[in-house]
Amino acid sequence: MKQVIVFSLLITYLFCEDNHKLFLEANEMYINENYNRSIEIYESIIRSDLTNSSVFYNLGNSYFRIKKYGQAIWAYRHANRISPRDKDILHNLKIAELFKLDRINQPKSFILHEFYKEIKSNFTLFEWLLIGSVLFFLLSLISFYQSYYDLRTRILTNIPQVILVLIIIVHSIAMDKYFQERKIGKEAIILEEVDARSAPLFGNNKILFQINEGSMVEVLEEKNDWSQIILLDGKKGWITSKSIRKMK
Repeated sequence: MKQVIVFSLLITYLFCEDNHKLFLEANEMYINENYNRSIEIYESIIRSDLTNSSVFYNLGNSYFRIKKYGQAIWAYRHANRISPRDKDILHNLKIAELFKLDRINQPKSFILHEFYKEIKSNFTLFEWLLIGSVLFFLLSLISFYQSYYDLRTRILTNIPQVILVLIIIVHSIAMDKYFQERKIGKEAIILEEVDARSAPLFGNNKILFQINEGSMVEVLEEKNDWSQIILLDGKKGWITSKSIRKMK
């Protein structure tokens, strides 16, 4: 059993080491302005599922350099999900989105809702669960001391109540974040300008509207080489699946 565990750890280490070498090679290609080659290497690392925000960030930079803004936005959004507080990622994502020909924005919501979304987006799902776990541990610790040492001061009586409220709030946010992550799995980025049609085929069907590169859509249904999508403003249509890249 120990030999199996050691062998598995060794394989994992070697796999990570290979990806690290590939990452350094891709960075070298980027520095030398060989952007297409750097993209190939970063994409191969992503396909291995051993990724971090730096891989997606550098991939986005490479795509941006060759003016593939849809691909760049796709990569920056993934980097932002992994490292939501990284200012460089947020900056480059905003720059890339400026190159979209049309920017469909959601209507402004109530100021407290905007504040809530800002707080929620600053931490990953794992971080929210970790914060909730730490608060729960702290509550258990205080409760133990209260019962064991019979501490009845006003401060120690009120602190558990405050922590309990914080635990409920944090886990509510974590649940909301979980459902948001599930929804992101249905989202996609438009990679090239495409016509949205009334049916999943070419020929005698109506072109409903046009979607430009870099736009975010939600995929409702997939049929053969077609995807039914919906925009932020509620417009629906069928587009070719090759014109989008789904979020991971």
